[in-house]
Amino acid sequence: MSAPGGEPGPGPRQGPNLGRQVWVVRHAHAVDHWPGGDHDRPLAAKGRREVAAFGDAGGVPGLLTRALAGGCRRPDLVVSSSAVRARGTAEGASAVLGLGAPEVDRSLYRADADDLLAWLSVMSDDVGAVMIVGHNPAVHELVALLGALPLSSLPTPPPLATPPMAVGETHAPEPATPMSGMVESARTVPTRFTPGSVAVLALDIDRWASVAPGVGRVLFSAVT
Repeated sequence: MSAPGGEPGPGPRQGPNLGRQVWVVRHAHAVDHWPGGDHDRPLAAKGRREVAAFGDAGGVPGLLTRALAGGCRRPDLVVSSSAVRARGTAEGASAVLGLGAPEVDRSLYRADADDLLAWLSVMSDDVGAVMIVGHNPAVHELVALLGALPLSSLPTPPPLATPPMAVGETHAPEPATPMSGMVESARTVPTRFTPGSVAVLALDIDRWASVAPGVGRVLFSAVT
């Protein structure tokens, strides 16, 4: 994996001894099938609404706004898997946070939780807070590892609620309020991490090279 955050990006920088923060985001809902294969699946209508809910609307604070209001540090950069659905999610998050275009790292597409820990360990120490937009089970397991939640406590993903679709086939329209089932918590490691979910962890480390299981505590989590 290439070292992330090597070039300075927008936002304040954090020096040593100020701790680190990781925003972990699972990409929003994508279409079930796409002619180009899994990597090229774009966001579904539900996923686009989930991304829109990151920001404020109609005087209601968005998900990311609430995280910032709860004491989470604004990320210095956003790094996304190269998958189309992840990039779409990351672009929406970056826009809400007032950051530039997200970095794209193809290695995050197939990474597991150990890979993500290794990826964080070579992060530039000029970066105080980073947002990773990726895929389950890796991103959920990363939150659990950093927050010292045994991986055995994570649920097995349920089977698809609907049968597979042929290319071009569509399901019934999604309900108008896809975020109504969101569970938000300030301090606990989520035991599920559905598409569009976000967790922010403070890491008790001075340098990214010190990242390891159990160094984190959850500042904010929202599971859609």
